[in-house]
Amino acid sequence: MSQLINEIFIVAVIVTHEKDFETLGETIDSLTKHSENRLDQIFVISAQDPGLDILSRGSTHDHSIVAQWINENEFPFQISDFEGCLPSPGWVFQQMLKLYSPSFILNRNSISQVCSGQPYYIIVDADIIWKQDVRFIEKDGRANISTYCIDDIPKSMRCCHDLHRYDDFVEAILPGLTKRRKMFETA
Repeated sequence: MSQLINEIFIVAVIVTHEKDFETLGETIDSLTKHSENRLDQIFVISAQDPGLDILSRGSTHDHSIVAQWINENEFPFQISDFEGCLPSPGWVFQQMLKLYSPSFILNRNSISQVCSGQPYYIIVDADIIWKQDVRFIEKDGRANISTYCIDDIPKSMRCCHDLHRYDDFVEAILPGLTKRRKMFETA
């Protein structure tokens, strides 16, 4: 493992649903083991409580982390608010939970008092498992934004989902940010 970057306060947020609980524990474990940044808190947002055996899987370079569960029903919107939205109401609801979660977490005073300023947030999918070290935030505060090209993923590991149906979502929600290679890249 590489040297841990301690100067930056990072909160990880994992928005998930029950079907991903099978991999959630491994996601938390691999995230805490392979992050070159110090992860101070992890929040899991879902409709059902994944349970302490999953939430307590985090163990970083220098301390243990027990992820905190937040019930998605506490948010000021529900999946039914997105009926008729494309590509699907559930998918849009999950993206909104991801985008709204930093404000929600900060407003409910869930951030620990070890933070001396605004934390950085990383939003993590519940079915991603890290196999090598990763640096999310550089020492100067620059974020490393995750993208990948489908051509670089072995065919045996590719997702069966039709990811290009989400091509227009990034540009619609973040004007000015465009995908370099639509239908071949995700962000």
